[in-house]
Amino acid sequence: VRRVGVKGISTIKSIYWQSDGGLRVFGFHATQAILVDVSQSFRLLALECGGYRRPHALFLSDTDVSHVFAFTTPGSTALQVHSSTIIVHPSSGHQPTTTTALNHPFLSWHGQHHSKMATSVAWVHPLSSSTPLLVTGGEDCALKLHAPHSTTGKPVQCVDTVTMHGTNVRSVAVVGRDWVVSGGGKQSVHLWQVVDNHLDHVAEHTPSDASQDQRILALAATSVQGHGTDDNVIAVFATNSEGQSTFFTASTDRRRAGRLDRRLMWTGRSDKPILSCVLTASHFFVTGATDGYVVIWDVATLLRGDTSTSPPRQVYQYRAHDMGVNCLCIRATGPSTFDVFSGGDDQNIAHGAVDATDRLHVQVRHLQGKQNASASALKAIQVLDDVVVAAGYDQRVTAWGVERDELTWRGAAFSECADIAGVSLRRPTLEDDGVIEAVVVGKGMQIVTFQK
Repeated sequence: VRRVGVKGISTIKSIYWQSDGGLRVFGFHATQAILVDVSQSFRLLALECGGYRRPHALFLSDTDVSHVFAFTTPGSTALQVHSSTIIVHPSSGHQPTTTTALNHPFLSWHGQHHSKMATSVAWVHPLSSSTPLLVTGGEDCALKLHAPHSTTGKPVQCVDTVTMHGTNVRSVAVVGRDWVVSGGGKQSVHLWQVVDNHLDHVAEHTPSDASQDQRILALAATSVQGHGTDDNVIAVFATNSEGQSTFFTASTDRRRAGRLDRRLMWTGRSDKPILSCVLTASHFFVTGATDGYVVIWDVATLLRGDTSTSPPRQVYQYRAHDMGVNCLCIRATGPSTFDVFSGGDDQNIAHGAVDATDRLHVQVRHLQGKQNASASALKAIQVLDDVVVAAGYDQRVTAWGVERDELTWRGAAFSECADIAGVSLRRPTLEDDGVIEAVVVGKGMQIVTFQK
């Protein structure tokens, strides 16, 4: 059972399931008749008709988005008929011609995306799907699954929408092939499993004493061997607006799943909001806060199942930016060495090379990074192999190569997506390692392709 929010409708009159599994809801708000495609999150109809007390009837096509709405207006006996306009869409090859409604955003991702700003994005390749999917979270309290490059003729298709969050979704993290963690307002954390192109809700943790303005701001998660069991355990680290970090665990065995257990909460070097975090393969937890500091924690004992209530050991901290550390990413350079790239409000990319061979005496080389990497605050950064991709409010998506401890310019693209808040990278094919797809989200969503 899942909650699905339908914004803009105060009186729901009817619900329609389409043959492709899509959900459409018809209702009224004041004097307007409204038809919403809930699966795709866009309105098909918004028409002044006098309200739900007036005689009315609605016909919906089961094969496309066309519809016919008939109604009478106050003071008139005439029957008013509104129908969607149909145009012929040219086909390719010898395929039959299809029809598409004019008000359907056939080539635009914006109409199929969140009704408010999106905040996070990640690739997920579930065992039940032959192709990778995109999972996004937004300020409309929703999580969405998207199938890019689908066979429906659309550049992307939203295949599932869930709204179990009571307020904004601020971050998503993917664990393994099909597990997704989401976090947001009221310090709420949810665990999902992707099954047959749907997000199945598994567990939730929402503190009863958390106020509306206390938010989970960033998530990092991994899968570890269960302590004393044969099944794996999902370990989740969440940072919030109160300067705290929280450690959760959940079982991947669906017979024992159903809850997120909060194991530990601790406060860092200050009570400043922690905007970003990342977890390394060598079990170091790296956080970035609004004061510009990056802090490295050794969480190996937590991931080994230690039940101690003592906070993990802070092994290093440094001032990476003059202002907030909005985003972080990690590039492994060895079994116990890694690079930390961060983007901040000061428009710079900071670069630190960490050597944790001796876990008691971690050493960090502060490299040059890149000054003035953006014309505005950097809000998203990710690394894939030797390529760092960063984006921010100036709508530029920039690619930098990591060569001998230096960042060198590789290229840039201007995105139509305003207020970029998240980015996720992947290689579309294994054969061509020179191509990187960068998905950016904000006020919209767009894929940018970089190629050597």
